[in-house]
Amino acid sequence: YHTPVETLRANGDIIKALRIMAREDGLVSTALFNMVQVAMSGYNLAAFNTATGEQDPEATAAAWRVLASWGTLFDYTTGYSDKQTTEEIIVSALKEAAICGRVFGELVLDKSFLPNRVQLYPGEEVEWRSRGDGTRYPRQNPSSGGQPVDLDFPTVWVHDLHPEVGQDYPTPLLQAALNASFYFNEFVEDMRRVVRRAGHGRLVVKLKWDSIKATADDETQSDPVKLNDY
Repeated sequence: YHTPVETLRANGDIIKALRIMAREDGLVSTALFNMVQVAMSGYNLAAFNTATGEQDPEATAAAWRVLASWGTLFDYTTGYSDKQTTEEIIVSALKEAAICGRVFGELVLDKSFLPNRVQLYPGEEVEWRSRGDGTRYPRQNPSSGGQPVDLDFPTVWVHDLHPEVGQDYPTPLLQAALNASFYFNEFVEDMRRVVRRAGHGRLVVKLKWDSIKATADDETQSDPVKLNDY
């Protein structure tokens, strides 16, 4: 399946176009895959004493236990769980950063108010709202529809990749590749239309006369006029 370039241009949504091309365009998909694989170089975790600035071994060990709990199911009475491992979360975050230049997520707490998992959302769903005092908070506009949701909570975080001064929303990392990809795909689409409309209509067909003649009945074969019409 291939979404025509004309449709992508008419839509006018850069991030939506990038998401479609990441699934359908071989060049964009390969570039995105290679970027994520190279950037996924592992992760580290350390906790520090804010008073001394030194690393705290006990706090670091506690932080690792919390991190391990994200991808571990402890309550087996709840049935199937779709909790992602830390590696999966990082890969998803890297892909989001490359596509829309933003990582938008929420730290979900359990009943004991301890970190349970991290839930990522599409970065383009973020809309900044002003508090009126020079600060702001995010509002989520679900791409699937529904009412906007104010997310003025400390467990919600938004991180922009290479933010630009004076702009509230980041520029997608792959945006610069859109024009070249559009031009290339338009050329391929035009060539395909030319071949289908003009090229196939000029094919030279060779027929085996003896084989065709043998399919006619005896009366037709014995009459040159009828055989020619046949």
